[in-house]
Amino acid sequence: MKVRDILREKYTSFDVNDSLKLVATTFDERHVASAPVTKKGVYVGMISDVSIAKKFRPQKVLGIFPSQIPVAISHLKRMTAGELCERYEIFLTPNDDISDAMSKVIAKRYDCIPILDSKESRKLVGILRGSDITKLFLQYFATYEEGMKTRKQPMTEFTEVETLAGDMLARIEAEGSVPASVLAKDFSVAEETIEKIGAELERHSLLKITYRLLGGPVFKKAERRD
Repeated sequence: MKVRDILREKYTSFDVNDSLKLVATTFDERHVASAPVTKKGVYVGMISDVSIAKKFRPQKVLGIFPSQIPVAISHLKRMTAGELCERYEIFLTPNDDISDAMSKVIAKRYDCIPILDSKESRKLVGILRGSDITKLFLQYFATYEEGMKTRKQPMTEFTEVETLAGDMLARIEAEGSVPASVLAKDFSVAEETIEKIGAELERHSLLKITYRLLGGPVFKKAERRD
């Protein structure tokens, strides 16, 4: 399967001259946290709630904050998407394999990856969000789970699956239980992402989640019934 088979052709994006107010309003109305920025259709970078929040932070000088006074709101209001975006060079093309998409989704800082027509043209033709890849994870695991009921193959087969969800399940299968925070640290992925994938895997009875008073959720190996 190729990226072109699952990319989103209808998506949120901004022009370099769009205002911060437009960006913030769009994020709120469409419930997204990041989007690509273009100039005449050519990809420039990514803007996100984090990149915007960074502008509120006092600037460091020689490693220290000389002042705790944040950037003036009046200045921020004049800023454009082009000024606020970060030059983010992780992208895909429609002809890339889904396996490439998976590895980049795991490594990403944003909740979407731009899809460019080519590395040379840099024309934006779509995006992929983490949820698009998660759906593929779930389709695979649902199919695998059904196969387990008939073939009764061991869960160790998941060690061969080069996906975040596959690695999570292999780790949990090997250790019995693993805190979500540990998986997030070891896989260099946001804990929120780990918890979201874990919740979906529990829904498919592939693991069990328990909650501690302090320290967050723990993923445990699912009890398997023949």
